[in-house]
Amino acid sequence: MPADHPVIGQVNLKASIRSQVGAESQPSDGTACTYPVSQSQTSYLQVSQVGALLIVTERKKYTAEFKQRAVDLVIDSGRPIAQVCVDIGVNEGTLGNWVRKYRQEHPEAFADDKPESVTYAEHQRVLKENAKLKQEVEFLSEVSSFFAAKQQS
Repeated sequence: MPADHPVIGQVNLKASIRSQVGAESQPSDGTACTYPVSQSQTSYLQVSQVGALLIVTERKKYTAEFKQRAVDLVIDSGRPIAQVCVDIGVNEGTLGNWVRKYRQEHPEAFADDKPESVTYAEHQRVLKENAKLKQEVEFLSEVSSFFAAKQQS
């Protein structure tokens, strides 16, 4: 058995994967390759070689319809992405990417989410009111300090 391929039990993992999926030889530079697991092309084996280790993980590929339904579920329900991803069995980062992409591609759907701007006059009125309230708080603080000092003497 070749020494450059990891062996699990008596099975050469690299040869086993090639024979199961009909894949070509794995690159030895540490890059990852994906091989279809079934004819549906919805799930892949991702094979990465890191030094002498050969790491095999399953990578799912979702249909456009599934992605759209997941995004609609997040947007229409108002539920957080973290909660929806648990319900539908998708990684939180993956679902977040789908939602972000949808929002970028459909900005008109989220135009109402922007806060309304206030007029200059309204802004000035609020600033004056804020300044007046600050003066009142400062005055009341001085008065309370005066009476507290008077009570101690």
